[in-house]
Amino acid sequence: MGVVAIKKASTTSQRVLAIIPLFFSFQQCMEGILWLSLPNLDELLWHRIGTYGFLVFAWVVWPVFIPFSIRLLEEDRIRRKILTVILGMGGFVSLCFAYVLIFYHAESSIMGHHIQYKQNFEYGKRFSWLTSICYFVSIAISPFTSSNKKFWLLAITILISFIITKLYFQDHFVSIWCFFAAILSILILWIIVHLREVSEKNFA
Repeated sequence: MGVVAIKKASTTSQRVLAIIPLFFSFQQCMEGILWLSLPNLDELLWHRIGTYGFLVFAWVVWPVFIPFSIRLLEEDRIRRKILTVILGMGGFVSLCFAYVLIFYHAESSIMGHHIQYKQNFEYGKRFSWLTSICYFVSIAISPFTSSNKKFWLLAITILISFIITKLYFQDHFVSIWCFFAAILSILILWIIVHLREVSEKNFA
C-alpha cells in the first residue's frame, strides 16, 4: 500500500502523506524482530534494534510527522495556524521521548501474548499526563482540523482504535495502538487517490 500510495501521489505534499504506510511497515517489521529475538536470550543485539527501532517511530516520529503531513496539504490559513500549534505540541513530546531513549534505558518484553514497552525515566512519569495529552492531540486530533472531510474519517478511526486499545489493552498500549494505526494505511491510500482525482480535475 505504501508503494502504491507514493505512485498515486501527484504532488510533493501528497507524497509526504503517502510515506506513512511505508513507515508503518518498517515499524511493524521492528516488532516482528522482537517476536523472534525476545524468546532467545542470545539475540540481545536484535532485541535492542527491535525495541528502539519500534519506539523511535511510536514516540518520536509520529507525533511530528502526522500533523506535519496534514499541515502540508491544508490550504485554509486559520486551520494551518492551528496545525502549527499542534505540530509544536508534537515536537515537544517527540523531544521528550527522544531524550528518554537516548539517556535512559527502554526495554520490551512479552507479557500476556503481547509486547510491553517500558522506559525507566522515573522523573518523567510525574509529567506523563502532559506528554500523553500532547501525544494524543498531535496524532488523534490533528486530522480533525483538516478542511478535507476525508481526514475526519481517518481521525474517527484513530479515535476508535485509541478507545479500544485503552479499554482492553492498557498494559500493552503502545504496541496494540500502533498495530491498529498500521491498518489505517488503507484509509491513507484512499485519501491519496481522492486528492489526486481532485488535483487532476482542477488542472483540467
